[in-house]
Amino acid sequence: MGSNKNDRIESLEQLEIPESIYQFIGEIPHKSITTEAEEQVEEDWNRFQRYTRKQKTVIIKKRMTILSLSAAAVLGLFISTAFVSPAVAQVASHIPYLNLIFENKIQVKTLENEIYQAIMDKNFKNIALHVNRKEKYIEAMVFNTEEYYKEMKTPIKDMISEILNDRNEGDYEIRVANDPETAVQWSKIDVETDKKIAEVEKTVYEVLGKYHYDSPRHTSGISVDRVNLELPVNEPNIKKIPLEIKELLKQRDLGDLEVKVYTYDPGLEERGGKFMKIFDSIAIGLKAKPEYKIDSVGFSNNKKEHFYISIQLVLESTDPDIEEVVESIEKTVQDFLESDDALTSIQDEKYQVVISSSDKKKMKVISN
Repeated sequence: MGSNKNDRIESLEQLEIPESIYQFIGEIPHKSITTEAEEQVEEDWNRFQRYTRKQKTVIIKKRMTILSLSAAAVLGLFISTAFVSPAVAQVASHIPYLNLIFENKIQVKTLENEIYQAIMDKNFKNIALHVNRKEKYIEAMVFNTEEYYKEMKTPIKDMISEILNDRNEGDYEIRVANDPETAVQWSKIDVETDKKIAEVEKTVYEVLGKYHYDSPRHTSGISVDRVNLELPVNEPNIKKIPLEIKELLKQRDLGDLEVKVYTYDPGLEERGGKFMKIFDSIAIGLKAKPEYKIDSVGFSNNKKEHFYISIQLVLESTDPDIEEVVESIEKTVQDFLESDDALTSIQDEKYQVVISSSDKKKMKVISN
């Protein structure tokens, strides 16, 4: 893929990320990670690829892509591969496997985080990473000049290959590609738009602060034309707050923005807090071992009757190995959920864990 020589840039290190991205990242641990969310990340990456290959990237697409890639990076903490040293695991073998993670007795790393750390350590520039566990490939997209790409393609591929071999996960295909046109587009920062978003955010939080909502938890998206709020369902001023925000935005000449309110149940929020470390341990622990054949692990805290955890495999329901794999996962998860550590954290809350095949057939349900 070529580029206009006069438009080339050497680096994107000066790229300014909108404040809303950091808000989004901060909110992720509190939001449900569903199968649909994971599929959306996959779809966003594929759509991003189509956009760049057709050379139609514009600033708004740049912002969408940054958001998707940021989401993917953070979601990797919950839904991506983790690694546990076999030697450490053997020493601690008398403790149930997931309890070792829950009690911080062993260190785990996601595959994405390990690669990103290596990228930073080697000072590679402007690389986005995508891991597809089901189709078994890793794609590193370079956003830089053709010269830089040609120089760094082999070192990047060798670095990823070495990490995979160290983790005994060498069955991934490694793809390295470049898009200098997108690099040029990303360098054209829309400073005025970012300034306006910052002013909108400042106004929104000024109003929310009057009602003692001073956390990014209470917004789920702020742009130049829309504000999404997340407020408790029992908030007595739930109709007044968005009107007050709209009026103040108009007074400050920031436009007639749409302000939409989404509600949540504070009781469910409290329940979610009890399960977050439980979920983290299950998700990272299962992903750590290739023999569990995990595609994704997600959760939902929207059901009143129970906290829901979804475990999806890369195996289809007709695979001859699936029963053995499901049985192994069931025992690992059940041993953990019935341990004193987990019971102390969960207390009297209800949960449901569903193990599904890649063709979305329920293979096992674990509940209390």
